[in-house]
Amino acid sequence: MNYASMDVGELAALFRDGDNEAGNEIVRRFRDSLFAFCVRVTGNAEEAADAVQETFLKLLSIRKKIDASRSLPAFLHRIAYNICMDGMRKRRHSFNVMDFSWAEKSFPPADEDVMAIERTHSLEEVWDAVDKLPLSARTLVELRYRSGLTPDEIAEVLGIPSSTVRVRLFRARKLLASMLRSHREGGK
Repeated sequence: MNYASMDVGELAALFRDGDNEAGNEIVRRFRDSLFAFCVRVTGNAEEAADAVQETFLKLLSIRKKIDASRSLPAFLHRIAYNICMDGMRKRRHSFNVMDFSWAEKSFPPADEDVMAIERTHSLEEVWDAVDKLPLSARTLVELRYRSGLTPDEIAEVLGIPSSTVRVRLFRARKLLASMLRSHREGGK
């Protein structure tokens, strides 16, 4: 069997049914993107590597429950996200990751389209600004633009309605555009 050419749903079904080689292909396909995601969430490569390992161990332990008709990438990110959050709670961080109160602040109206502002900055500038977003907003942006998940898949990962994801992504992009604009004006 050529596992590399199979779609994710086929791999998930095979793995659920006991095919370990399908599981190996799932690990090969998703370990790097999950690691990058976990590094962004935890801010620590060692903790991220542990979280990725725990994610795949968890997937192995629940393999019989895998629903091949649902998004495996979203499911993996959900497991990884929960593991990262559990680790952060254990370290007693004093912030609430799901606190979106920052998004309720009123921002000055954008005088340019958000996408146009983002196109006026280098990719490095944009991702540097993303790193400065509050964790809740950064997580959304990471899931959408680095991991390539759809708003529906992000909703599944975070356990919130997809309409909420869309609103919060809009607010995160608006905040990001404001940060980039301030950076550009301050750098002139």
